Amino acid sequence: MKVIIGGAGITGLTLACYLQQNNTEFKIVEQSNTVSNNRSAIQISSNCHFVFEELGVLNLIKSKAIQEPMLNVYSNNQLLNKLSVTNKKEEGTLFIRRRDLISILMSKLNDDNSIINHKIKNVIEHKHDIEIITDQGTMKGELFVDCLGINSLNESNIVDTKSIGIWGISNNTNELYKKFNNFLLKDKHLVTYPLTNSQTAYTLILNSHKIDILEEDLSVETIKNIMPKKYHELIDETEDLVVKRIYESKQIEWGKGKVISIGDAAHSITPHLAQGAAQGAIDASFLAKSIKEGKELILALKQRDSLLKKIKLESHLNKRRFQMGYPLSMLRNLFLRLYKPKYNWLFNSKYES
Repeated sequence: MKVIIGGAGITGLTLACYLQQNNTEFKIVEQSNTVSNNRSAIQISSNCHFVFEELGVLNLIKSKAIQEPMLNVYSNNQLLNKLSVTNKKEEGTLFIRRRDLISILMSKLNDDNSIINHKIKNVIEHKHDIEIITDQGTMKGELFVDCLGINSLNESNIVDTKSIGIWGISNNTNELYKKFNNFLLKDKHLVTYPLTNSQTAYTLILNSHKIDILEEDLSVETIKNIMPKKYHELIDETEDLVVKRIYESKQIEWGKGKVISIGDAAHSITPHLAQGAAQGAIDASFLAKSIKEGKELILALKQRDSLLKKIKLESHLNKRRFQMGYPLSMLRNLFLRLYKPKYNWLFNSKYES
């Protein structure tokens, strides 16, 4: 079987590494030629470590990452709780620069499976093959796997969440930020996490329905204007900002026939549970195994629906919990002081719930 992979992000590259391991012929089509230059960092949660272990790159990833076992939850400068993010192997979340992870995955691929820098215009399914129409010509295969994320060919399944995500890497050395922290703020929340070379990464999610600002207007200065003063030092020492409007899928759609969607193209998840990259990598593992075993692919992938629906629901609930204003935030804070939410169901999950 010849597989055409659309997109050389983490999901597409993970699938490519599996297919190469299984001696399955494939090509990757990616419209950008700067895919390895992404300036943000990423969380590799403990439930997807098995993927990179199977690919033989987990130790290399760990050498480029910082691992944290706990998430510290703050509100109004007070530590409310410490939540475990470990799996049953006592592995925590890994924090790594996105470009480092992409480079590690690309280094596993043979030269004859090099990335083709074309923009996909359309995919036409024929009786015995599929035809991929790009801006520079056509190519044929037996299976097309859409790993294009929110740029998926299935645009009708994408909906705006009224949120804006801001990712930054800061040179600030304040020890407070060099842990895995979630700072709960009205209409926004800030997650900080450590990186190698004494840098700190952060993700800031804004409720754009409540905070009247456009993503194209966001800069270090405008972010400081909407953030409490205590965070200014972190923002001031940011090297680059990556700003994106956040979308999600209306429902889980794995594709049909010889056209399969995985990762964000199938089930885009809001970042309030930090599972986008993890679930895309797990999709890639599951799909590659299903191809190798000759399974009916759509039916096989549907076995993941129950877990993914639970993750999507929990992400929605977190969005509300994280950005509550007074007086609901007082009740939330009291709850978090008295009760420690457990995520064993997530961090010890694999393909299914």
